[in-house]
Amino acid sequence: MLPILCLFDIDGTLVRGSTRENPTSPSLDFAFKKIFGITDFNYTKYQKYDGTTDFNIVLGVGKLNGIQEDELKNKFNTFIDEAIVYMENNYPDYNNNLLPCVKTLIGVLCKKGVICGVLTGNAEKKGWWKLKKTGLDKFIKFGAFGDSIINREELFPLALEKAETISGLHFDKKNIFIIGDTYHDIEVAKIHSLKSIAVATGRMTNTELKRYEPDYIFADLTKTKEFLKIIGID
Repeated sequence: MLPILCLFDIDGTLVRGSTRENPTSPSLDFAFKKIFGITDFNYTKYQKYDGTTDFNIVLGVGKLNGIQEDELKNKFNTFIDEAIVYMENNYPDYNNNLLPCVKTLIGVLCKKGVICGVLTGNAEKKGWWKLKKTGLDKFIKFGAFGDSIINREELFPLALEKAETISGLHFDKKNIFIIGDTYHDIEVAKIHSLKSIAVATGRMTNTELKRYEPDYIFADLTKTKEFLKIIGID
């Protein structure tokens, strides 16, 4: 079997993120207020940033509120620290946010020799906080994060380099899968000629995701056997 690489988004894919019914991000809202004095942040007003990177969100929202780019960049790490403080204080049971069967699926993938990482817009410290709180860090040992990247597709080369360094393997593009809940994940796969697996567990419905023509689409990640078959494992 040729080496297989699966790169998962975090929010809305592995853990519950913002939804249509609850489009805000309380941790980012808290950090925007505390660090930049922005009091009206929400994903309804700044919808185009949904599914992008934390770095892009801070730059985009900050500039729209008249804050200079240098200040936004200089305070980015502090901003993320404050977001984590909020999560620590308000999400004592964050492990309950793990989406159904995610840990089972990733555990099976790793047992079968599939290399699993994350490709996420989360800043690295925030991303690892979520992985550790849910116990997914036992399986996922690397990832590409949104600390200094604006365009999500730029994360893939970083993720691939880490995957090959950590595993000592070389991955053919036909055996690399991007798994996520937004059209951004599908676009990353298309730009780099990879396979996309969309999951309708975030803010986009099954119908909306289909418009972007992912290679495969699931309602959620509960169908482990079907997922294995798609990536070429019987």
